[in-house]
Amino acid sequence: TYTYLCIVMLGISRITVSRCSRARVRSRSSLVDTHEMFLNLVKDHGEGSIDLTNHGAYAELVINNPSKRNAISGKMMFEFANIIDSLAPVSCSEVKNGYVGVLLRGTGKDAFSAGADLTLVKEIVNTPVKGGLMSMFMTDALNRLHQSNLISVCVLNGPALGGGSEISTSCDFRVMPTDDKVFVQFVHAKIGASPGWGGAYRLTKMVGRREAIRMIGTSPRVAALEAQAINFADALVQPYTDHTVSPDDHFRAAGVQFLQPYLDMQYPGSVRAVKQAIAAADELDTDAARCVELN
Repeated sequence: TYTYLCIVMLGISRITVSRCSRARVRSRSSLVDTHEMFLNLVKDHGEGSIDLTNHGAYAELVINNPSKRNAISGKMMFEFANIIDSLAPVSCSEVKNGYVGVLLRGTGKDAFSAGADLTLVKEIVNTPVKGGLMSMFMTDALNRLHQSNLISVCVLNGPALGGGSEISTSCDFRVMPTDDKVFVQFVHAKIGASPGWGGAYRLTKMVGRREAIRMIGTSPRVAALEAQAINFADALVQPYTDHTVSPDDHFRAAGVQFLQPYLDMQYPGSVRAVKQAIAAADELDTDAARCVELN
């Protein structure tokens, strides 16, 4: 009887996982047409780049547009989404690479990211419909990073403003230097806007309802010590002062130091499975989360 029951339960589990995978693929495919419309508008617009470097057990993503405080151009949105596609699995069971972690930072020391490139907004994304397409596109890309099976760490090498602050919430952890010139600021309310890249939802899950209302509704500059006190920052590091190394090397080392315990684990597949199961438990309904864990 016990053996029969086990066989039945195994069959039910396999059916449930199969349904989960099909549902996730259908949900993903329903966004493709909308995203194609947006990409046709913006993919060749602007300068800058999202640079991907393979470091073996982890991937490094660098927001590289220093002349515009690392603002995100249309070209960079296209590159970011493509990189997330190459890193993050779409279905419950897919594994695309041998990475355990992702390190996300801005180039240099003057800015993490100032959000969307204002030239893009003025010239291309200049109607409510186009703004909605951008919002859906960036929310989807950032959520896929957030919900992926990779341990993600964001290093704030400089101020994170507006959409840049929303990008910082897409990672599992945030590392900030104890430098008052480095802060996170949801400037949306100051400019007559509201978050559109999923940042309000992710911030609320992170710091709680009241802190999220304060941070987004009054747009304070939140530096490292306060950020750690409200559970926004997970680790504090020394500011960049040693000019014998580059800012990029300094902030990369800070991120790797935080990632290292995960990179040192003997079974990287288990780390990825744990991350995806916990992400599912946090983001999905009970049945869908069980699908991921069963798989």
